[in-house]
Amino acid sequence: MMRVSLTSLEGIVMVAVMLTTRDLKGTMASGHHMDSVGRSLIQPVDIEFDGRAQACIVHDMMLDVICDLSSEENFVTVLDFIKEDIPVQRKARRLSIQKCMDEPCSTRLATVSMSQVRSFTLFNNHRETNQILSLSRFRVLRVLDLEDCPLYGKQRDLRCIGNLLHLRYLGLRRNSIQPLAIPVEIGKLQFLQILDLRGVEGNLPASVVRMTNLVCLYYRNVLPAGIGNLTSLQELDIAYFGEGQKLQELRYLTQLRLLSFGWPHSFAHDELVTLVESLGKLAKLETLEIFRHDDIDVMEDWVPSPYLRKLLLAARFQTLPTWVNSSSLSKVSFLRISVNELKQEDFEILGTLPALRYVELWSIHDNATQRFSLSTDAFPCLREGNFKHVILEPHFFTLGAMPLVQKLYLRLRPADVLSSVLELSIWNLPSLEEVEVSLHRQTSTMESCREAEAAITRTASDHPNCRSSQYLSRILVVHIQW
Repeated sequence: MMRVSLTSLEGIVMVAVMLTTRDLKGTMASGHHMDSVGRSLIQPVDIEFDGRAQACIVHDMMLDVICDLSSEENFVTVLDFIKEDIPVQRKARRLSIQKCMDEPCSTRLATVSMSQVRSFTLFNNHRETNQILSLSRFRVLRVLDLEDCPLYGKQRDLRCIGNLLHLRYLGLRRNSIQPLAIPVEIGKLQFLQILDLRGVEGNLPASVVRMTNLVCLYYRNVLPAGIGNLTSLQELDIAYFGEGQKLQELRYLTQLRLLSFGWPHSFAHDELVTLVESLGKLAKLETLEIFRHDDIDVMEDWVPSPYLRKLLLAARFQTLPTWVNSSSLSKVSFLRISVNELKQEDFEILGTLPALRYVELWSIHDNATQRFSLSTDAFPCLREGNFKHVILEPHFFTLGAMPLVQKLYLRLRPADVLSSVLELSIWNLPSLEEVEVSLHRQTSTMESCREAEAAITRTASDHPNCRSSQYLSRILVVHIQW
C-alpha cells in the first residue's frame, strides 16, 4: 500500500511506502531500510496485524543529527522558541514552529520572509499568534498543518485561505475549541489533495464538492450533497451520511481504499438498499468501517471488495452473513463483527479465513446453553482473539487450533474454569502471551468466582511459556463480571 507523503505534496519526488517485512526483503531499495532497522537507527512502530508498520521512530541522538543536517542544507527550518534560535537571515522553504509562541516571538517572526515557504507546520501552540498566521504572507504554500493549535479571535476568519491556490494539504485537526466556520472559499483550492478536519466542529460548505483532486477527506460530521463529484477520493472518513445525501453517488467513488461512516439508521429501507448496492461497486476498497449499533441485515446481499483487508462492523447481524467465508474475505486480516445468534458452524467458517490476524466477535443474545469448539486447523494466522462477549467452554482450544495466537480475551463460566479441562486446553496454545478472562456470574456464587479466579491464575502460571524463560514475562488479567 502506498500513501501520499507531505514531501510529495510539496513537489518533491518522494513517496512514503508502507511495507511488510516480507516486502522489504524482496526489494533492492529496502536494503538501507533493513540495515537501519538492524542497527537500531530506526524502529518500526504501530505494526498492524497484517505486519505493516505505520511509522518509524528514531533515537533522540539520531533525531538531533537529522535536524542539524536538515538545517545545514536548508531543507527544513525548525524554530524552537524555547531555545530562541530563530535564523531570521535566510529564506525558509519548510518552516516548523515548535513549542508555544508568545507575542515577542511573533514580532520577531514578522521580519522573516514567507514568500518562499512551501510547508508550514505549527506544533503545540496554545496562544494567539497575530503575525505568523497572516495567510496572505504565504504565496506558494503547499502544506499547511495547524493540528492541535486552537484558533482565536481574527484567526478564525479563514476566508483568505482561498487565495492559497497551490495548497495540497490542509490540516486543521483538533484546532477548534468552538465551532469553526469553514469558508465557502475553500472550494477554490482546486489542487488540494488532503483535507483533515477531524475534531473540528462546524459545517462544511457545499463548495467542497468542487475540489475534484481531493484524495483524502477526514471530517467527523455530515458531508454536503454532491460527493459523487469527488471521484479522486481514496480515503473518506466521515461521521454519517446526511438525510439529503444521494447515497447512489457513493458508487462513483471507485478509487476508494478506505471508507468509514456511521450507519444512517433514520433512512428508509430502500435508501439503505441503495447504500449497500453502492458499497458493492467499490471494487478497490481495502478498509471498511461502519459504526452505530443498529441492525444491518440489509447488508446480507453485500458483495465485498476482493482487496478488503480490514472490516469493522459495529452494527449487528441477526445471523452470520453468507459473504463471511474464505473466498469472499480471503485477504481480511482484521475483523470485528456482531452476530445476535451464534452457531457452531459460524466458528468453523471464521476459523477458515486464511489471512485473519485479529478477530473481535460480539453476540448480543446470551449463548450460555451453546457449546462451541474449534477444528484442529482453525485460525492458522490469528494473533489476537477477542471473545469477551461470547461465552466459551474451556475445551474450546483444540490442539492445533490458533497456533500463533498471542493475546486472548475470553468469557467463561466459573464452573467450567474449576474443571481440569481449562489447564489442558490453554496448553494447546504454544504462542500465548496474554489472556484476560471475564467470568460469567449469572448463576454462580461469589465464592465460586473467587475459586475460579485463583484457578485461572494458577493455570496461567503453569503454562509452558511462563516457565520457559525469565525474560518472557507473561501477563494475566482476571476480571470478574457481575
